[in-house]
Amino acid sequence: MRRNLILLVLLIFGCGASVQNLSKLQYKKEEFTRQSLVSYGLALLPITAGEGMEGYRRPAGDSLYNAIRTLRKDINVLDAQTSLNKINDAQLADKYAELIRTYAQTAILNKESVKSLSEAIGKRYLMHVRLERFYEQQGT
Repeated sequence: MRRNLILLVLLIFGCGASVQNLSKLQYKKEEFTRQSLVSYGLALLPITAGEGMEGYRRPAGDSLYNAIRTLRKDINVLDAQTSLNKINDAQLADKYAELIRTYAQTAILNKESVKSLSEAIGKRYLMHVRLERFYEQQGT
């Protein structure tokens, strides 16, 4: 009986831990503000898609573009087709394809490639979206 009481006390009080989050990761540069987005503009890049989602790329891109234009009239935004045309006109299609392919494999963007695309498109900020299928599994 006494042994069970000691185990119970240990379980209640001895296993508690205080968790404190000390990380201060920053994924957004300080200069990326609403005002800088308004000042420098945004270019949507063509949406990429996972298996079975290819048919949704164009409608999703059009919806995203229309939503930004409607909700944020102050942002000068380029649609994906215009961005792609500017990339092709600057003969950067291979660089763009390599950037997207490398990002899909490594989740790392080549800074120089992004900069050259941004300059060719004429917008400081580029948005790339990837569609994936959502799977939900019910409990077994």
